Amino acid sequence: MELRDRILEQAIFLFKTYGIRSVTMDDIAQRLAISKKTLYHHFKNKSNIVKESMLIILKEDKCCIEEITTNSRDEIEEVVKMNANMRQILREINPAMIYDVQKYYPEAWKLYDDFKNYIHERIARNLKQGIQQGVFRAEIDPEILTIARLEQVQLAFDPIIFPPEKFNMLNIQVQLFENFVRGLLTPKGLKLYKSYSQNYNID
Repeated sequence: MELRDRILEQAIFLFKTYGIRSVTMDDIAQRLAISKKTLYHHFKNKSNIVKESMLIILKEDKCCIEEITTNSRDEIEEVVKMNANMRQILREINPAMIYDVQKYYPEAWKLYDDFKNYIHERIARNLKQGIQQGVFRAEIDPEILTIARLEQVQLAFDPIIFPPEKFNMLNIQVQLFENFVRGLLTPKGLKLYKSYSQNYNID
């Protein structure tokens, strides 16, 4: 692996573990046992590393979503797999990372904001096809609920609304997700949801 790639790999690990603001260029250099001069040879500043790291994270997320969509038998299995994937991601990430990007790194946040358009399309498609399959209620408005779901996810990362010393991020997202999904389901959809959740060991 090229040094530049190893720098990004370890930077992402540090950002996910400790958040972004608390990680310094010294921390990244020490993690790789290289000098800061070498680090600055590859990246002009920390903002550059954050932006490149975000590109990698979002690319990996997109590949995972594509794999789930392609290999799901129906819209409910897709929802359950997305739920399982979300839980795994949240077990590995410090919530401060998202908040730090939004507040202090506008170029990296712009990448995330653009990625939301892709997620918007995926959620809306899932809802529309779920209605056609009879697993989501026919009277729901896919566009309104797609926007609501995206805002729910982002809201949960706000430390003012959900102080980390009081709330667990994984629990927040699980509660919001479960409430959202169960409000969509028809009896047929609920039966499938419970079955798939059991298969994927989701409580």
